[in-house]
This record gives sequence, C-alpha cells and structure tokens, in this order.
Amino acid sequence: IVGVPLALPLAVVVFITAFIPIVGATAAGILAALVALVALGPVPALIVVGIVVLVNQLEGNLLQPVLMGKTLKLHGLVILIGLTAGTVLAGITGAIISVPLLAAAWGAIQVWDGPDQPARPWRQKREETAEAR
Repeated sequence: IVGVPLALPLAVVVFITAFIPIVGATAAGILAALVALVALGPVPALIVVGIVVLVNQLEGNLLQPVLMGKTLKLHGLVILIGLTAGTVLAGITGAIISVPLLAAAWGAIQVWDGPDQPARPWRQKREETAEAR
C-alpha cells in the first residue's frame, strides 16, 4: 500500500517471525520500517510504523484474548486483566506466564468440590468403574 520495495520478502519474514512469541512481530515491524526508511524516506517509514503498531495492538489486545478465551474457556476481559496484572507485577515474564496460570487456576476451581469430596472428573470415573463391576 505504501510502496515499500521488497514487499513479498518482507511479508514472508513477517509471517515467519510472527511465530516467535512477544518479540517476533516487533522485530519484523522494525525491519519493514527500516526498509521503508532507506528506500522511501521518513514519512513512508512513519506510515509503516503506524500500520505495524496498529496491527500489533489489534492482534494483541483484541484477537488474541478473544481466540485464547474461546480455547481456554475464559472470558476475553479476564485474559486482558490477567495480562495487565501479570505485566504490572512481573514485567515481560509476568505477561508470558499470566494466562497459563489463569487457565490452570480456572481449571482447578471448576473441578474442586471441597475438602470432603473428590473432584468431579475423579468422582465420575469412580462411578463409571463402580457401574462396570
């Protein structure tokens, strides 16, 4: 759209680096902005930076929580709050481990019935084996 040369190789680099968590998309965006800066000047480079920031924000703050929420059966707002809390409390490390910790905690809460009863999946398995006898 902006007219940056080598758009197809840059698209391949962006696709490959997008699989690297946290830093992949940012590194690809920096590379695309540098190519735009060298080839076309500062204004197109700023446009590329704006597009990269917009796409990263949409992906990180909208698509990822919605898709991850459906996969983990957590509401997107819970994921966003967990990511925010993890980032504030422990920086990048907190952002990386906050959602898996939330998912594990939610899974434990869903099956915990109290100290006197086993968790639901174990109770169901015990009932199935008792019926089979």
